[in-house]
Amino acid sequence: MQIELRPEGAPEGREIRRVTGEIQGAREGRGAGRVALEVWNAVMIIVLSGAFVAGVATVLQDAVPAEDAAEGGLLLGPVPAGLLLAVAAGALLSLAGRLGPVGVPGGGSAWWLPMPVGRRGLLRPTVLAWPAVGAATGLVLGAIVVILLEVPDGVSVPLGWAALGAGIFSLVVALALLAQHQGRGTGGLRVARLGEGIMLLAVGVVALLALTGAGSAVADLAWPGLGLVWLAVPCVLGAVGMTVVAERRSAELDGAALRAQGSVMYRAQAALLSLDLRELSRTLTTTSLASSSARTRRRGSLRLNPGGPRRAVVLADLVLLARTPRSIGQLAVAVVLGAGAAGIALLSSGVPLYLTWVATGFWAAGTAAAGARHADLVPAVDRLLPLSTRSVRVVRGVVPLVAATLWSVVTLGSQALRTGDPTWLLLALAWAPALAAAAMRSAYRPPAKWSRAVVATPMGSVPPTGGFFQGLDVATVATLPTAVALLLGGLAPVVVGIQGAMTVIVVAVLIGVAGRKPQS
Repeated sequence: MQIELRPEGAPEGREIRRVTGEIQGAREGRGAGRVALEVWNAVMIIVLSGAFVAGVATVLQDAVPAEDAAEGGLLLGPVPAGLLLAVAAGALLSLAGRLGPVGVPGGGSAWWLPMPVGRRGLLRPTVLAWPAVGAATGLVLGAIVVILLEVPDGVSVPLGWAALGAGIFSLVVALALLAQHQGRGTGGLRVARLGEGIMLLAVGVVALLALTGAGSAVADLAWPGLGLVWLAVPCVLGAVGMTVVAERRSAELDGAALRAQGSVMYRAQAALLSLDLRELSRTLTTTSLASSSARTRRRGSLRLNPGGPRRAVVLADLVLLARTPRSIGQLAVAVVLGAGAAGIALLSSGVPLYLTWVATGFWAAGTAAAGARHADLVPAVDRLLPLSTRSVRVVRGVVPLVAATLWSVVTLGSQALRTGDPTWLLLALAWAPALAAAAMRSAYRPPAKWSRAVVATPMGSVPPTGGFFQGLDVATVATLPTAVALLLGGLAPVVVGIQGAMTVIVVAVLIGVAGRKPQS
């Protein structure tokens, strides 16, 4: 392998990339056989995934009585499909904004960036790859959404929605590429917030459709088919135009920002492959925007009377929640989803409704436990307080308890109104402490133990720990009496008493072991 030197200067960026690729190919092994194997694996994954989705959709739709679907109990039609696509597009836009999306991780930042070569040639494949990946993702998700909501008779409807998904997803990724050049590094933050807003708004609308029973008004609308291609064409053209502009301006990207975004990509990939979702959340919500945090506008101080140490901790957690609009939006969406789950035929009773309540309730309490998560990451501040470790953790659970109480009152109150049985509302007294305890257990769960023998998976080594489920296990065990009541189809007073006793036992055990040093 050789680098062609020119009298007028250093080699171009594409030659550096070519040499790097040859070095990696010599180490990993490349050739026609490897390419054919990768293509075959990709095709088989797509075919098997499509068959699996079609089978699941058919089973679920056959499990719903026709009268329930006619009454709007099952969300069908193009409106819910469009909302689900909006949720996915918002999530992709937020992810692209937080990842950069252009960055240079690992050895590239140490070798490529200091070179006296044009960065445009170095970054061109990365810039062009993002819209292509977005288009491929939208192409698959667009067809999957249609198949999940209603198995069509022909192929025109899935093809039209696949084209629309490809156009929208490539457009949002191109928007993130262009925003990376704006606002001295804060463009990605703005794009991420925009994506989160779109995602939460779409989820809220879906939940409101289920809560208000408006699904019947949109279920009979005709599915648009290949006509959606005309909507996808301007999206694709816009994505191409913005990608071209972003590629031409890629040489203007700051080296420090490229290193920071590359580090975020590397940490996010490592957290995802090791199934450490807490580290993934920390990476995407804190370090990814470190370059813009120094330029964030200064917030005015609040005139609060902290009082004693317990009051100070509670006020600090409340201020943190109030100054995080994303968490407030997630709390609102979790409440609406929990209240509207019973309005969807697939989730209206039994185990599906119970699992939905556990998931949304745990989500609501967890969004308010940001103070506890920060305290677990940096415990030095809590150690300065004149309180024991157990007392600090109990006080940190006050704000999650408030959020869990809000969710419990709204969700179980709506169930009481729907069934005409006010006994359901009494369960809020037991569900709220259980969900708050689950959120605190999740916030203070120990990190992955890599010192033990790891589990080999196709994605790499995974630590042998159940930390991924810590928190959810408490929420599930503490609310098992409610699951029994939903399976039996009614709520007896004795079940309410058992549920309260179960919650008291679980919370007492967690408080008793709080602050103890975990066994290695």
